[in-house]
Amino acid sequence: MINQLSEKKERHISSKSIEKKRSRKPLSPQQQKKKQLKLQQQRRKKQIMNVSLGVLVLFSLLFLLNIRTHYVDGESMMPTLQNKDKLLIFKTQKIDRYAIVTLKPKNKPNEMYIKRVIGMPGDVIWLDKGDLYINHQIQKKPSSLKEGQLPDGTIKVNIDPLVSMELSAKEKIPDDYYFVMGDNRNNSLDSRKFGLVNKDQIEGKLALRYTPINKFGFVN
Repeated sequence: MINQLSEKKERHISSKSIEKKRSRKPLSPQQQKKKQLKLQQQRRKKQIMNVSLGVLVLFSLLFLLNIRTHYVDGESMMPTLQNKDKLLIFKTQKIDRYAIVTLKPKNKPNEMYIKRVIGMPGDVIWLDKGDLYINHQIQKKPSSLKEGQLPDGTIKVNIDPLVSMELSAKEKIPDDYYFVMGDNRNNSLDSRKFGLVNKDQIEGKLALRYTPINKFGFVN
């Protein structure tokens, strides 16, 4: 009895659905056009979302491949950077004057220094009484200088005797080499002691400081 009732009910429902289908009016050309336009818009949105997702994934991979994290250990870059500051370094060999860079010192492959670029390839250099003079605004060393007078843009630094010997025969900083120093001049192991840095030693440039949070941002 229950089975019979349920069968009648199913027949009744199915007949109603058939009637509904029959009662549906065919879409007008304008309605069909709107429907097609809506489908096209949905497909376009889906394509844009897929492309956006792909671009996001690509940039994320590039970010992970080209960014390194470091923290400052020491006071050689004070006051610009403090001990324990955490940094993001962008891996590149395109170095700008006065950029803050991380580099591997010679014979210390497990260490990483952070310094500022002071001298660039092509800068004119000369020595006088244990001091190194660097100038990027002139084409060659001045033939004569009055005491206490230097060409505009000249940087004077006292260097180690071994570095002085290394640079004695040079008139310019060679291609692919840089002179780097810590901002804390009185407490920094840098090019004054270990000489010029080859571009292959440079890991990258400082992108930003991310901790402490109150100092988050770009650093000059």
